[in-house]
Amino acid sequence: MSETTADPRKQTWEAGDYTTAADQSVLVSELLCEAVELRARESVLDVACGTGVTSLAAARRKADVVGVDFSANSLKRARERAGFDGLSNVEFQQANAEALPFADATFDVVVSTFGAQFVGDQDAAARELIRVCKPGGRIGLANWTPGPFFGHFFKVMADHAPKQMKKTPTPEKPGVLWGTEDRLHELFGDLVEFTSLTERTSRSREYSVDEWVNKTTGKLGPAVTILEQLEKPEQDAFIAELRALVERSNTVSGPDVLLESRYLEVVMVKRSR
Repeated sequence: MSETTADPRKQTWEAGDYTTAADQSVLVSELLCEAVELRARESVLDVACGTGVTSLAAARRKADVVGVDFSANSLKRARERAGFDGLSNVEFQQANAEALPFADATFDVVVSTFGAQFVGDQDAAARELIRVCKPGGRIGLANWTPGPFFGHFFKVMADHAPKQMKKTPTPEKPGVLWGTEDRLHELFGDLVEFTSLTERTSRSREYSVDEWVNKTTGKLGPAVTILEQLEKPEQDAFIAELRALVERSNTVSGPDVLLESRYLEVVMVKRSR
């Protein structure tokens, strides 16, 4: 069995359907592709691509794109989307962001949208993003910040996750810290030049609080896995805390939900040595 196949985090993400959650990144992906100033025929790698939202945005800009993720069901949906859109300049393959199956300096541009920041070994992922990028190439990231809404949501998830799900070399440095300048400098150091760091707001909508909670706990792989591994009282407490968070964070009155989350759009250039 391969390392990717055996990875428990892969099983966690495959426990759900990431399609609905990925819709959150459609506008984010379009803006990121503009921020890195993609050009036709450039080679692009989309790391932890999920269902391929950013990969397809890059392909529509006439780049030659490879999207990688360790979740087979997300990649299946990504291929379906590419086929529906008639995009032949994008391909998808299964791979772990911590050990990318590409030679050094392969891609003109490397991107990741709310993906690389949540791998187990963050230092390894950062090294890989740099390694596969050509000298003078660009690295573009969209990272949730520790603030509302999603920064707080991931804190709730981490607080309720069973111990067997908490496997990371740096538990004191959660993935949302990729949404801070200090952590990015710590991860990427002087191997890159930061050309832009832009804090943006992403908005998500739902019919009701219950609809949001039901979709999240029924379709988002980590939430599904948390519920499966908790006893009934702990399940109820997890769901109650999610509901309270959404109610507290909702920016509109009435039955519908509008959530605003901050993320950091990052563009770096790999230094030539």
